[in-house]
Amino acid sequence: MEELFPHFPAFLLIVVRVTTFFVAMPIFSYRSIPVQHRVGLGIFLAWIMYYTIDAPVLELDVTFYLLIMKEALVGLFIGFAAYMILSAVQVAGGLIDFQMGFSIANVITPKRGHKAR
Repeated sequence: MEELFPHFPAFLLIVVRVTTFFVAMPIFSYRSIPVQHRVGLGIFLAWIMYYTIDAPVLELDVTFYLLIMKEALVGLFIGFAAYMILSAVQVAGGLIDFQMGFSIANVITPKRGHKAR
């Protein structure tokens, strides 16, 4: 934990990317999950990710704020991509469900509930 404080700006960049990813990701963007839990999970995952990379020592200047905005946009883009993939899977599942509903009408008579001829 002591080595985290000299590299705190790098840790902050990781936190920004992970938490903005959770904002846009469909599973974590629902209102049923409290904001405190989402932020806490984002900080925890960023803390784990921090120890897997070689974080440089960054200075707090104007370029650092530009890096924060870049990381936020990257996190939002990754979350939006995950949203698009999950939406495509959901639409495909809906189409499959719709087709199965029509094909079951050929097998079962809706009025009587038994097999059709």
